[in-house]
Amino acid sequence: GNVTLPATSSNGEHYTILNTTNANITVARNGNNINGAGSDITVATYNAVTCIGIGSNNWIALGV
Repeated sequence: GNVTLPATSSNGEHYTILNTTNANITVARNGNNINGAGSDITVATYNAVTCIGIGSNNWIALGV
């Protein structure tokens, strides 16, 4: 399945998303930015990403 990040976040709030399936997972940004961009990210099959809140409800994604 796909994942949608919360519309609001606190600094340092984080989520780790593990993809243990044979298909890609979309992480939806819920109207905010991820890594400074206004687009969703994809977690490839058998991969993982950690999304960390950085203020203004935006996110940094590690491992993409």
